Amino acid sequence: MIAEEKNKRFTPLVHVMVTCVLRRHFARMYVNCSERINVSTPTLYLVNHSHWWDPLFVLWLNHAYLRQDAYVLLQERAWPFFSLLKDQGFIEVDPDDYQEWRSALESGKELLSSRFRSLWILGQGEAVHQDARPIRFMPGLGSLLETGGQVQVVPVAIYTSFTQSRPDVYIRLADPLLPDTFTKGHRRQWVAACEKELALELDAMREGVIANRLTGFELAWQGFSSFPEQWNRARDGLKQAGQWWRRWKKGRSQQ
Repeated sequence: MIAEEKNKRFTPLVHVMVTCVLRRHFARMYVNCSERINVSTPTLYLVNHSHWWDPLFVLWLNHAYLRQDAYVLLQERAWPFFSLLKDQGFIEVDPDDYQEWRSALESGKELLSSRFRSLWILGQGEAVHQDARPIRFMPGLGSLLETGGQVQVVPVAIYTSFTQSRPDVYIRLADPLLPDTFTKGHRRQWVAACEKELALELDAMREGVIANRLTGFELAWQGFSSFPEQWNRARDGLKQAGQWWRRWKKGRSQQ
């Protein structure tokens, strides 16, 4: 069983490492997490997948905001952090291998049968541009929704924006959707509704970022200072020191 392979002893240390890596490469992270998410309920998170940083965002979010027993279904064959973090709940699968993909889906159903557990699906598996539409999920998602138990589905929108030398990242964990609100047996309609809901969340967040309307978002962390930022601060400090020195010399000459 996948849960037995997860090494939870090093999770706090991994969280510190991931935080340092993200803060080195991003200027700021803003998060808007719905209060309606019940962490005790098995949860399926559906994330738009734009670049290979997304699995690290997921790992950080779960530890900082949710604290669930989280697993991430990963299709990245060459994800650089997989060998380091594979014992933290990352499940790497080859979608072209039918038996492997089917086994992964069965494991996902098993995970979603337990309380306080979650499974994260990264969009269509491969990274595409964040403005690409329509959003498509990996095949087999519909089968995960028919687990026979109470599962909440949470759309997660991730959007990055450059305003300085490094990008800001904005993450919105939306209100959960409940599978019992859809007709059972209509997997395609259910999946299409989830794809549409995530696209709406992502479009709304993009418009808010452009218009600088960040209602509900909080600053989760601020990145480490980059070299250009350190240089600008040093330059401003030297400029202020030079102005002070000239004023001091002028005052001395007038005495």
